[in-house]
Amino acid sequence: LSQNTTISFNNPPSAGTAQTFQILLKASATISVTWPATVLWESGSAPTPPELGQTDILVFYTSDVGSTYYGKLKEDNVS
Repeated sequence: LSQNTTISFNNPPSAGTAQTFQILLKASATISVTWPATVLWESGSAPTPPELGQTDILVFYTSDVGSTYYGKLKEDNVS
């Protein structure tokens, strides 16, 4: 990412289906990230975005047609 970014999730799984996915964020500038309001974070708030030159991996899970996504920082500053 090279600028402030708003993330959105599209095409959630159909009813009765769960989905897990990961997002890799690599910062090439000082950035801010805005997440969908439907994300419930493990710690109660979104993790800070990666710093310049860093890469973070986040994981998300939904099982209710995308009404709620459970998110957590999986890896911080991956080299």
